[in-house]
Parts: sequence; C-alpha cells; structure tokens
Amino acid sequence: MMGGTGGGMRELEYRQSYAIVPAPPSEASETVIEVREILWERYGAGTGKVVSVDTGPWRFSVRR
Repeated sequence: MMGGTGGGMRELEYRQSYAIVPAPPSEASETVIEVREILWERYGAGTGKVVSVDTGPWRFSVRR
C-alpha cells in the first residue's frame, strides 16, 4: 500500500509519502503505524535541506 500528498506553491508547503510493505493481512481488524521521526525539509533552487526534526515515536491505530 502506498500513497502521498502535497501542498501548493505558497510559503507554507508540505509533502508526505508512505509505503506499508508488506501489506497488512486482509483478515486483520487493526493496523498500528509507528512514526519514529519527521524530517521537515525546505526546498529551493533544486536542492533540499533538513531544517527541523521532530522525534517521536507516534503511534496511530487504524481499524476496519
């Protein structure tokens, strides 16, 4: 399972993407996702630079 999204061409812009590999079993009633850290990057002139890091962990539970 993969996905992503992003913001527009304004001062505040965001991008996120994810992939869950292997996919959770189809009979699973709950999937728990843990994020260890978020890297905030700023892009300009074709290059990216990490400007901040938020350390987790954060846990999200998704139920069917």
